Amino acid sequence: MINKILLFTASAVLFSLTSQADLIRASHQICPSDYIHVTPQEAEMNREKLCQQLDTWDIARLSGNASMDGPGYGCGQRSFDDRQLGPSLCKSIQKVAQEECPHGTFHVTSEEVAQNMEKICGMLDRWDIARLHGSASLSGSGYGCSIIEKDTRSLGAAMCKPIANDAPGRPNSDLMKVAYVEVNDHPVRDAGCFVEDDGEPLFDIAVIFAANINYDGQKAVLHLNRQVTDLLENNLHQVRELQAKGIKVVLDVLGNHQNAGWSCFADDAKARAFAHVLKTAVEQYGLDGIDIDDEYSKCDREYDDSLIKVTSALREIMPNKIISKALFHDQRHFDAQWQGKKLHEQLSYGWEMSYWAAGCGRVNGYLNAGMSKKKLGIGVSTTITSTSTANDISACLKSQKLGGGMMVFNVSRHSEAFLQAIWPNVTADQSCLNR
Repeated sequence: MINKILLFTASAVLFSLTSQADLIRASHQICPSDYIHVTPQEAEMNREKLCQQLDTWDIARLSGNASMDGPGYGCGQRSFDDRQLGPSLCKSIQKVAQEECPHGTFHVTSEEVAQNMEKICGMLDRWDIARLHGSASLSGSGYGCSIIEKDTRSLGAAMCKPIANDAPGRPNSDLMKVAYVEVNDHPVRDAGCFVEDDGEPLFDIAVIFAANINYDGQKAVLHLNRQVTDLLENNLHQVRELQAKGIKVVLDVLGNHQNAGWSCFADDAKARAFAHVLKTAVEQYGLDGIDIDDEYSKCDREYDDSLIKVTSALREIMPNKIISKALFHDQRHFDAQWQGKKLHEQLSYGWEMSYWAAGCGRVNGYLNAGMSKKKLGIGVSTTITSTSTANDISACLKSQKLGGGMMVFNVSRHSEAFLQAIWPNVTADQSCLNR
C-alpha cells in the first residue's frame, strides 16, 4: 500500500453555560418544551454553577431519578431519590443545521435521547438525521426515530445542549489513564485489552501515534503513513471497538523534519486552513480529537504564537472534541498571547513527557502560566521510565490532584508487567490481545 497524504485546501474540555436561558430551575418535576433534565454527571461537574440556580432549601430532580440539594443543604446529590420533589434542574436542547455543535455547546448523548425520545425526536423534521455524542445519530420520525450508535456518515444536523458530561475519565476514577500506541508496530486495539478488577477498561483515552505534518511546497498538509492509513482506511473497526468500550480515540499529529509544523504558522489564515484539514480527518474517521506533538519540524522560522492561532481555530470549529498536547520544553508557547488568548485556554489536556524524570514538579511552569491542574498530567514510557519512577509519579499525581493523570507511551500487548507495577489490579485480557 502506498503512503497517503490528505490534501485539503483551506474547548481537562471546559464545561460552560452559554446563557442563563440555557439552564433553568423548573417549578415541577417535568421539564418544559425544548428542555430535558440535567444529568447527575453534569451536576457533579458543574456543582457550583448549578447549585446557584436553586433556592436555599430546594431538592431538585435530575435525570434518572437522581436529585440535587440547594445551597442550604450543601449542594449534595443522590443517585436515586424516589421522593416526590418540587423543582427540577433543566437544560435547553436545540437542533442546529450542521454536524458540529456551536461553541460552548455539546452533543446530546444517545442515553439522553432514549430517556426523552418523544420530545427530542419531535424537534427533528421528518427526514432529518442528526448527530449525537460520539459517532451516534438520531433519525427523524420518517425513519422511525431510531438511534444508530456508530454512524460514520457526514450529517447535516446535530442535537446540542449547553453542558457536557462526556469528559474522558470514569466518574469514580481518581486518575485519568492515557495510552499512546505506536501503530507502526502495534495494533491500537491493544489499548482496550487491559482491564481493572471491576472489568472496566484501564485506559480512558487511546492516542494513535502518529500522523505527520508535511510540507507540499506551499502549505502544511496532513500526512498519514502506511500504517496509519491501513488503520483508518482498512481497520477502522479497531477504533470503533475502543469507542464502544468508552475509550476516546484521538490522532496524534507530529512534525516530520520538513518546513512545516505546529510552531510554523505565520498568520491566522494558514493556521485556520490547517485546522480545517484536521477537522476533516476527525470527521471522516469518527475520531474524538487531535493530540499535538510539536517536534521534528524544520521551519524557516518558528512563531511563539503559532500554536495559539491553530488551537484557537481548532477549538472554534471542534468545540466538543479533545485537543491535547504532549508537553516538552515549550514554555514560551504558554507564556505567549495572541489576540488576548493563551494556549492553555484552548487545550483539553497536556501531558509532560520528560520520561526519565521523577516527580510532578515537571508541570510547575505550566501551572505558573495559568494552566489548570484539571488539565495537567505526566507522561511515562514503557521503555524509558523505570516502574519505581512511574509508581512515584502515580502517587504524586493523586496527591497534587492533577486531573490529566498519567500518560503511558508505547503501550502494547507486552505492557502488562509495566502497568501492573503501577496499578496492581490490572490484568491483560488475553482473548482480546489474541484476536
